[in-house]
Amino acid sequence: CENYLLTPEKDYEEKGFENYLKFVDEVIDTYIKEGSPALKFVLAYERSTYFEKVPESEGPELYVKAKEGDLQAYTRFQDLVVWHMMRLAVKHDVPVQWHFAITDNLISAFDPLNLSNMIADPELWNCKMVILHGAYQRFGSAEA
Repeated sequence: CENYLLTPEKDYEEKGFENYLKFVDEVIDTYIKEGSPALKFVLAYERSTYFEKVPESEGPELYVKAKEGDLQAYTRFQDLVVWHMMRLAVKHDVPVQWHFAITDNLISAFDPLNLSNMIADPELWNCKMVILHGAYQRFGSAEA
Protein backbone atom coordinates (compact mmCIF):
# COMPACT_ATOMS: atom_id res chain seq x y z
CA CYS A 1 0.00 0.00 0.00
CA GLU A 2 1.59 3.24 -1.10
CA ASN A 3 -0.08 5.32 1.62
CA TYR A 4 1.58 3.59 4.59
CA LEU A 5 4.99 2.50 5.72
CA LEU A 6 5.49 -0.90 7.34
CA THR A 7 5.99 0.70 10.76
CA PRO A 8 3.82 3.25 12.55
CA GLU A 9 4.55 6.89 12.04
CA LYS A 10 6.13 8.64 15.03
CA ASP A 11 2.87 10.27 16.11
CA TYR A 12 1.25 6.84 16.48
CA GLU A 13 4.19 5.47 18.44
CA GLU A 14 4.14 8.32 20.94
CA LYS A 15 0.41 8.05 21.62
CA GLY A 16 0.50 4.47 22.90
CA PHE A 17 -1.25 1.18 22.38
CA GLU A 18 -4.68 2.46 21.37
CA ASN A 19 -3.23 4.49 18.52
CA TYR A 20 -0.94 1.64 17.52
CA LEU A 21 -4.01 -0.57 16.99
CA LYS A 22 -5.67 2.31 15.17
CA PHE A 23 -2.67 2.41 12.84
CA VAL A 24 -2.96 -1.36 12.23
CA ASP A 25 -6.69 -0.99 11.52
CA GLU A 26 -6.10 1.88 9.08
CA VAL A 27 -3.40 -0.02 7.20
CA ILE A 28 -5.54 -3.15 6.86
CA ASP A 29 -8.61 -1.11 5.90
CA THR A 30 -6.59 0.67 3.22
CA TYR A 31 -5.18 -2.59 1.85
CA ILE A 32 -8.72 -3.98 1.57
CA LYS A 33 -10.11 -0.80 -0.03
CA GLU A 34 -7.28 -0.88 -2.59
CA GLY A 35 -8.18 -4.43 -3.57
CA SER A 36 -5.80 -6.63 -1.61
CA PRO A 37 -7.21 -10.16 -1.95
CA ALA A 38 -5.69 -11.47 1.31
CA LEU A 39 -3.47 -10.81 4.31
CA LYS A 40 -0.15 -12.62 4.53
CA PHE A 41 2.07 -13.58 7.46
CA VAL A 42 5.71 -14.56 7.02
CA LEU A 43 6.42 -14.65 10.73
CA ALA A 44 7.73 -18.24 10.73
CA TYR A 45 10.94 -16.89 9.29
CA GLU A 46 11.54 -15.01 12.55
CA ARG A 47 9.59 -16.76 15.33
CA SER A 48 7.23 -19.58 16.18
CA THR A 49 3.85 -19.58 14.47
CA TYR A 50 2.10 -20.34 17.75
CA PHE A 51 0.26 -17.21 18.90
CA GLU A 52 -1.23 -17.08 22.36
CA LYS A 53 -4.62 -15.38 22.58
CA VAL A 54 -3.66 -12.38 24.70
CA PRO A 55 -6.52 -10.16 25.92
CA GLU A 56 -6.39 -6.68 24.39
CA SER A 57 -6.81 -5.31 27.91
CA GLU A 58 -3.14 -6.28 28.46
CA GLY A 59 -2.11 -4.28 25.39
CA PRO A 60 -1.20 -0.96 27.03
CA GLU A 61 1.14 -2.58 29.55
CA LEU A 62 2.69 -4.93 26.98
CA TYR A 63 3.18 -2.03 24.57
CA VAL A 64 5.17 -0.03 27.13
CA LYS A 65 7.24 -3.01 28.29
CA ALA A 66 7.97 -4.07 24.70
CA LYS A 67 9.16 -0.55 23.84
CA GLU A 68 11.46 -0.74 26.87
CA GLY A 69 13.06 -3.92 25.51
CA ASP A 70 11.25 -6.65 27.47
CA LEU A 71 11.47 -9.62 25.06
CA GLN A 72 8.70 -11.63 26.74
CA ALA A 73 6.36 -8.62 26.60
CA TYR A 74 7.31 -8.04 22.96
CA THR A 75 6.43 -11.63 22.04
CA ARG A 76 3.08 -11.40 23.84
CA PHE A 77 2.47 -8.04 22.16
CA GLN A 78 3.13 -9.67 18.77
CA ASP A 79 0.67 -12.42 19.70
CA LEU A 80 -1.96 -9.83 20.59
CA VAL A 81 -1.47 -7.94 17.32
CA VAL A 82 -1.64 -11.12 15.22
CA TRP A 83 -4.95 -12.09 16.86
CA HIS A 84 -6.21 -8.55 16.25
CA MET A 85 -5.29 -8.85 12.57
CA MET A 86 -6.94 -12.26 12.34
CA ARG A 87 -10.16 -10.69 13.66
CA LEU A 88 -9.83 -8.02 10.97
CA ALA A 89 -9.50 -10.75 8.33
CA VAL A 90 -12.79 -12.23 9.55
CA LYS A 91 -14.40 -8.78 9.58
CA HIS A 92 -13.29 -8.06 6.00
CA ASP A 93 -13.87 -11.66 4.86
CA VAL A 94 -10.39 -12.01 3.37
CA PRO A 95 -8.16 -15.09 3.61
CA VAL A 96 -4.96 -15.14 5.60
CA GLN A 97 -1.92 -16.71 3.96
CA TRP A 98 0.69 -18.35 6.19
CA HIS A 99 4.18 -19.11 4.91
CA PHE A 100 5.26 -22.54 6.11
CA ALA A 101 8.51 -23.53 4.43
CA ILE A 102 11.80 -24.31 6.11
CA THR A 103 14.45 -21.60 6.06
CA ASP A 104 16.97 -20.73 8.75
CA ASN A 105 14.56 -20.84 11.68
CA LEU A 106 13.81 -23.87 13.87
CA ILE A 107 11.63 -26.49 12.19
CA SER A 108 9.09 -26.18 15.02
CA ALA A 109 8.39 -22.59 13.94
CA PHE A 110 7.00 -23.85 10.63
CA ASP A 111 4.54 -26.41 11.99
CA PRO A 112 0.97 -25.63 10.81
CA LEU A 113 -0.33 -27.27 13.99
CA ASN A 114 0.93 -24.16 15.78
CA LEU A 115 -2.23 -22.51 14.44
CA SER A 116 -4.54 -25.10 16.02
CA ASN A 117 -5.61 -22.76 18.84
CA MET A 118 -6.72 -20.22 16.23
CA ILE A 119 -8.47 -22.84 14.13
CA ALA A 120 -10.35 -24.11 17.20
CA ASP A 121 -11.31 -20.66 18.51
CA PRO A 122 -14.97 -19.76 17.77
CA GLU A 123 -13.95 -16.14 17.23
CA LEU A 124 -11.96 -17.18 14.15
CA TRP A 125 -14.09 -20.05 12.82
CA ASN A 126 -15.01 -18.02 9.74
CA CYS A 127 -11.40 -17.14 8.95
CA LYS A 128 -10.02 -18.61 5.75
CA MET A 129 -6.44 -19.76 6.34
CA VAL A 130 -4.14 -20.73 3.49
CA ILE A 131 -0.91 -22.64 4.08
CA LEU A 132 1.70 -21.66 1.50
CA HIS A 133 4.54 -23.92 0.34
CA GLY A 134 2.76 -27.02 1.62
CA ALA A 135 4.44 -26.74 5.02
CA TYR A 136 7.53 -28.59 3.85
CA GLN A 137 8.58 -30.74 5.66
CA ARG A 138 5.56 -30.82 7.93
CA PHE A 139 3.12 -32.18 5.31
CA GLY A 140 1.39 -34.41 7.89
CA SER A 141 0.68 -31.42 10.11
CA ALA A 142 -0.65 -29.46 7.14
CA GLU A 143 -3.00 -32.32 6.25
CA ALA A 144 -4.26 -32.52 9.83
